[in-house]
Amino acid sequence: MQIQRCEMNTVHLKIGEVAKQLGVATGKLRYYESLGLIKAASRHTTNGYRYYDDEAIQQVTFIKKAQSIGFSLDDIQQILTLKRTGLPPCQFVKDVLSDKIDRIKSQIQQLQQMQHELESYHTEWRKPDNGHQSGSSTICHLIEGVNRSELTTIDIKKR
Repeated sequence: MQIQRCEMNTVHLKIGEVAKQLGVATGKLRYYESLGLIKAASRHTTNGYRYYDDEAIQQVTFIKKAQSIGFSLDDIQQILTLKRTGLPPCQFVKDVLSDKIDRIKSQIQQLQQMQHELESYHTEWRKPDNGHQSGSSTICHLIEGVNRSELTTIDIKKR
């Protein structure tokens, strides 16, 4: 591990070392830097390597924690901007969290409605086909017989 000591004995780590320590790709660190989410790396004049200090490591750790609880990079950018301008970001965090909870509640309601609908189809479709002829012009009469007034879908991941 190559450690660069700079101003006032602050430890600076190369980009690969920071990535390994924090479990993120080096490309992600460059991306965060390009968005202004983390402090720009200092560059060694001789070798051109990027060196990150403790503040950048703290910022990446914050970003990972915020993402793990559902905050987007836009949300995180706003939090960091508030902090950098001297404003307390915690009220913004509370407001965003409230909005996220409301969206999740709505999604749960939609999923429960979809589950009920799918269970109804499942029950109906378990009945004999009532003489449906294979080879007709339909692809699958079960799906073609679905009568939904609103043709919206909810993204349900495959098993």
